[in-house]
Amino acid sequence: SAIAAADAFGGGATGANRTPASQWEYPVDELISALSGAHDTNLQDSQCPQKWFDATDGDAKDAVRQWRESLAWRREFEVDQVLSRPLPQFFKIKKLFPHAWLGFDRDGHLVTLEQFGNVRRNVTDLKAAGVTPEDFAAHCVFLNEYWIKNKLTKTGRLNKIVDLKGGGYSQIVRDVINFFQPMNHAMQQYPELIVKIHLINVPSSFRILWKIVSAFLAKKTTEKITVVGGNEKMVFDHLHSAFPKEILPLEYGGTMDKPLREIQLEKDPADYIRRLNKNCGVPSEGDWNPLPEDWAPGSPPLRPSATRSSRLLTAAVAGLAASSTAAEHEVLLNNLVGDWVGDLSSSESMDPVLELQGVNWVKRKAAANLTPSQAIQITGRGTKTILIITKTGPVTSKATGEINGAPSRLDGMGSGAQETVQVLVTSAPPELAARGASQCVQLRFTLANGDSRVVSHTFADLNNDCNTKLMAIKYTRAKDSKTATVVLVSHRKTN
Repeated sequence: SAIAAADAFGGGATGANRTPASQWEYPVDELISALSGAHDTNLQDSQCPQKWFDATDGDAKDAVRQWRESLAWRREFEVDQVLSRPLPQFFKIKKLFPHAWLGFDRDGHLVTLEQFGNVRRNVTDLKAAGVTPEDFAAHCVFLNEYWIKNKLTKTGRLNKIVDLKGGGYSQIVRDVINFFQPMNHAMQQYPELIVKIHLINVPSSFRILWKIVSAFLAKKTTEKITVVGGNEKMVFDHLHSAFPKEILPLEYGGTMDKPLREIQLEKDPADYIRRLNKNCGVPSEGDWNPLPEDWAPGSPPLRPSATRSSRLLTAAVAGLAASSTAAEHEVLLNNLVGDWVGDLSSSESMDPVLELQGVNWVKRKAAANLTPSQAIQITGRGTKTILIITKTGPVTSKATGEINGAPSRLDGMGSGAQETVQVLVTSAPPELAARGASQCVQLRFTLANGDSRVVSHTFADLNNDCNTKLMAIKYTRAKDSKTATVVLVSHRKTN
């Protein structure tokens, strides 16, 4: 599977439209940009990210094709919502298919370990436990989205150790290949992730097969794959030359003497998932360190020092009113992500706001019959950024800003020239509080003419219904301080 992914995204770019590296603070930022835009219907082929040219050796036609296919895949499977969806099979998969994030190599790349030596038995056990190929693919997509969106490595790339100890021809059967097909397809949607694949403890039978197979692979692919067999010393010497000993487990000649699940990089996403599952009312089957039965959002930390995942989840709401729990903010941010369709029958008329904006009666009348839709994305690690794309009839507008950051310039978006926007997680305004909401994500726009627009997004019942979103729009006209507020209702798009 790792070989297939490497072959799909093999190499260096020769395309003429390379984006200067200086545009990105870190390479992982370029990767995040390359994966964005799934819900932007205005993207042109000329906007194809450089990452896709890198992945296709500069072939413009193939780069655009693969990029478009990846965007369609992200839309179809709602990949931008992965970090807000529960994963009940997460702990089963961790137990039954050995894989882990070990740490970072000397260049800062994330180092992963996958043990494929008994993969036939692993797949049999996964299926017996009720894990489907689609569940496994979703698990791997979550891991990718987690480390990329949280920028665990600034390089945006992986070094893979694949251990084939005990494996051989007997492991390569149709059942195994079929099980991993959805995962392979999903991994091909991430351009240029893999720096190198280190196949270790390779049995002689596989080395013979590799000589045959490698003759049919692209040179760039074979250059990314190192095959190490022979004795234990050869394996250890190779691993020591490529990775720091302190991240390698004892069985690989390193000094890391704890179980894989006790590595901090492993504990963080596990903590994230068990809390997310609990918040969503989904059991974490097979969890080796389950939350206490009486745990609820806002409970004290499970251990004295907060994990990295805890810090990541709460960073966006640091410094907010002490009366609001960080857990509630986490749930709010996670659940806002997705596609939303307006409910005209449950929403108030936009007419008062449009009239204050100076929109004439004919256009207001036409707007009253249009069903708006929104796509909301939230990305980032310690600093989170929200992107909201709104479509109403033929009009598409975008709003984006750093959550709890300083106001940022935002010109020409939507109705009127919006000069600045500030995004905050704060208390719900009275119109939404009256409907049961306590907190909201609020976008505060200041227009070029001095008018202001405050748009608040939340849920009436955050604990039980995150499929119905409330949005309050308050417009203030500068010249006479007149205001108008309306509340709109939308529902999560499910297909």
